[in-house]
Amino acid sequence: MKQVFTDAKCALNNEFCLDEKQAHHIFDVLRTRENETIRVICDDEVFLAHPAKNRICTFSERKKWNQGLST
Repeated sequence: MKQVFTDAKCALNNEFCLDEKQAHHIFDVLRTRENETIRVICDDEVFLAHPAKNRICTFSERKKWNQGLST
């Protein structure tokens, strides 16, 4: 699963904005489609999120560390 690391405050149903470098990596390098599920690592927590082309990601699910890292 595609993933990014962020210093943003992470919470379910919350949103965060990818910086330009992250957005380029997610959409152009990894060829992620809009609203595809990606993994977001926040401190010691793992969330699933859905990125939009406007660089806003919405958190949809929180995972336990070992659950979140499986593919």
